[in-house]
This record gives sequence, C-alpha cells and structure tokens, in this order.
Amino acid sequence: VISWKLEDVTIFNTLGALIGYYVLYDLFYATFHRILHFRSIYPYIHKHHHRQKAPSRGSLDAMNVHPIEFIIGEYIHLISIYFIPSHIITVIFFIISDGILASLNHTRADVDFLNLYSVRVHDVHHRMPESNYGQYTMLWDRLYGSYRPYNSVLDVKAD
Repeated sequence: VISWKLEDVTIFNTLGALIGYYVLYDLFYATFHRILHFRSIYPYIHKHHHRQKAPSRGSLDAMNVHPIEFIIGEYIHLISIYFIPSHIITVIFFIISDGILASLNHTRADVDFLNLYSVRVHDVHHRMPESNYGQYTMLWDRLYGSYRPYNSVLDVKAD
C-alpha cells in the first residue's frame, strides 16, 4: 500500500520503508545476480557487463547490461515496493537514489556511507566476479559467505 497524502508521512513509511526497500531489493537482486554468474547463463546474459574490470563511466557502465537483466532488475524494484507499505515520497526517493547509487557503483569515486554502502565493495565484484553480488548492501553476501573486502583485490590489476 502506497500512501499519497502528505499528512500520512511517518518515520515508518519513509525512513523505515526505505531501509526495508534496500534490504529486500538486495535479497532479490543478490540472488538474481548470483544466478547470472552460473556457467550456463553467464556467457549469454551477464558476461557483456563484466568486460570492464574497473568500470568508470557511471551510468553508461551501470546500464551496459543485457535487456533481460535490465528488465528483471527493474521489476525487482517493483517487487520491493509492492511488499513494503510506504509513502509515495519514499517510492520516488528509492527509485531516484537507486539510479544514483548504481551509477556511483560504476565510477572511480570513493563513496562510503556508514559501511553500509560502498562503491569500492561493488568494484571488488568486477575484479572478483564470484563475490559481492549485492547492489547496495553487502548484508546478503556476508550471510551467504560471498563477501570480499576491498583490500582483498589490491593485487588485482584493472584491464
């Protein structure tokens, strides 16, 4: 349920819902992303996105994906919004901030937010593709054992 009335804004349907969106989105996305790395699927859908070991062009590199991957990724946003009640302001902020964060993930910018979101952590995934499948948080990678910190790739050379 999405509330549209300004007087309905609460901490729960804004900040609480936003946190829920990111956690739920990354649950679905990290799982989907891991599936894209299966040997039977990777060369046909996700390999193109990984041609750059150190992406730096922001939105160009973030959206440089197969159409199937793009459509499913966008539907994961809708699924997250469907399951978590919120205010329309939260939905708008979630969609806009997702675009910004996905673009930042594909730059050389050193952005880190309270150790919850880090561009460097996604950069690790491009250098070590069997790790860090989450888009915005590494919660699920930490739980599934696929998390690798940035310092684990300091020896890996960018193409």
